[in-house]
Amino acid sequence: MPSGKRFLSWQKKERAKRKEVAALAGGGLVALLGYPLVFFFVSPFLDRLLRPWIGSWLDVLTLIGFPWDLILAASVGLIGLLYALWSVVTQIRIGKGTPVPSVPTRTLIVVGPYEYSRNPMTFGSILLYLGVCMFFHSVAMIIVMVLVFVIPLSLYIKIVEEKELAVRFGSAYLKYKKRSRFMLPFPKRHRK
Repeated sequence: MPSGKRFLSWQKKERAKRKEVAALAGGGLVALLGYPLVFFFVSPFLDRLLRPWIGSWLDVLTLIGFPWDLILAASVGLIGLLYALWSVVTQIRIGKGTPVPSVPTRTLIVVGPYEYSRNPMTFGSILLYLGVCMFFHSVAMIIVMVLVFVIPLSLYIKIVEEKELAVRFGSAYLKYKKRSRFMLPFPKRHRK
């Protein structure tokens, strides 16, 4: 398997700290600024386009009332941000790598947030972006988030990343995969 050899060479390759920091900073900028900016600029157009079909659902959070709608949105976003950051810190400290595919972890991580799901950083990011969508009271923004972020990233994880992890970590990853959930964080599943 040619791609398996490439993954293994990435894992074993010595990397300069500067490259790791640059990769992490670039990924962080895309995650914290890039996606929210896409949501922000595309969503008003979609809100106007979708209003005839979803009408009052666009302002569903106004039913909660100000300032509770903003407090709820900020809470969801903050929980997501902290969960995603916990995942990144765990990858750096325990995995000796980063979330960026060009600077992958060197160790299989099964502790911390990874004890509860295989993709806690993705789950945290979804909560963060959901909080942003709630803040703007935009169902269209949620639709954009699902189409631009959630579906493509989930497909990438299933089609590419899980195979790459199986090549790099072998049976240890396959056992971890059987006993852990894909994304939603719950206590370990005890499968035989």
